[in-house]
Amino acid sequence: MEEAAELGNYLPLSFKTPKEQERPADFEKGLIGFARDERALTTATSPFVFSAVNERTILHFFKLIACNNNKINTYAKPVDDRNRSAHPNGHIFFSTQTTLDSKIKEILRVVDEIQTYSRPVIEHVYREFLLQSHDSEEREYPDTKNQIREVLIHVNYLSQKDIDICRVCNLTSLADQSAFDSIAALHEIVKSEYSPDEEGGG
Repeated sequence: MEEAAELGNYLPLSFKTPKEQERPADFEKGLIGFARDERALTTATSPFVFSAVNERTILHFFKLIACNNNKINTYAKPVDDRNRSAHPNGHIFFSTQTTLDSKIKEILRVVDEIQTYSRPVIEHVYREFLLQSHDSEEREYPDTKNQIREVLIHVNYLSQKDIDICRVCNLTSLADQSAFDSIAALHEIVKSEYSPDEEGGG
């Protein structure tokens, strides 16, 4: 069951309210090929609304993070397996704890691989956050923990796995910034407050 609980680390730590929703241009471009579902997706008030779209189809959003069709078809296999196991034909695919554990491990492997495709996007978002948030007098929240929680995590739907990428982000490209000491100090706070050993950060 520990493996099943691990899936929670891939889910956002915080969700936007309907009033906070926005539709970035890149997301709207990603709707190409979703004409039938475009209205439901563009008016979604949370990621859970995406359940209105066929699960195999929704996987094509992974093209936004440079996944090709072969990879997407591979990632669809756990969905197909789940659908077969839930079919009313009476077939039981996961009849033992061993087979269930094996399937959970396979799902974790797939989710972790998908996470690697997200890394460049997460690192870019994180570096921009550090650049815009290191000065407590210029940012949205004077309190550092509030700034991290609201502007980095909440706004970007970051999961613990996403934050783990932030925690090990290479800041070499920011080293020539005049405020690099402040940037590095903010980075250290993110690392300490959202260590995998902590529960939900500060």
